[in-house]
Amino acid sequence: MKYHFGNQWASSASLWLLVLFAANSAHLEAQGLDPDSTAAVRLERTPCFGLCMAYQVELDSRGMVRFTGLEQLSGRIDSVRIDPDSVRLLAAEFTEAGFFGFDSAYVAGTAPCGVAATDMPSAILTLRWRGRTKRVQYYYGCTGLPSDAPTDSLIERTENPRGVLGVLARLAKRVDMIAHTSRWLSR
Repeated sequence: MKYHFGNQWASSASLWLLVLFAANSAHLEAQGLDPDSTAAVRLERTPCFGLCMAYQVELDSRGMVRFTGLEQLSGRIDSVRIDPDSVRLLAAEFTEAGFFGFDSAYVAGTAPCGVAATDMPSAILTLRWRGRTKRVQYYYGCTGLPSDAPTDSLIERTENPRGVLGVLARLAKRVDMIAHTSRWLSR
């Protein structure tokens, strides 16, 4: 049996890429997202007094992911490409979660933070999407208002935050998951 991989294969591959692009564009449009819209999501994790990994990771709508290690990860800089649609979908997740309506800081001394435990890192999330930019700093030691979880212990409230604090913690995890930051943290 003879196989032919010349121009016929190349045109078949091109056709499949065109079909996949059209399907992704249709998927985004069905969710109300413009496949040509620009988005950028940035997560910075700050150090703590322990072994917290400090780094910045930024994802853009072209699918570029840039990782910059800080503190003990200093000098670790890398970039990779991911599916650009995943960045726009992530930006849409932020929007659906109400990110643009959040306060700019949930840190010790602010009312929404409530009682704050010490020696915790922060996550700073920034979203640029549809002509708007929002930056929110979230200190993991915030326990929220007592009415958010009146019967939970301080440890329970920092490990499993509720309300906006829980949303911010989940959004930070989603950025790490989409960017697959663990590839740079385990080396």
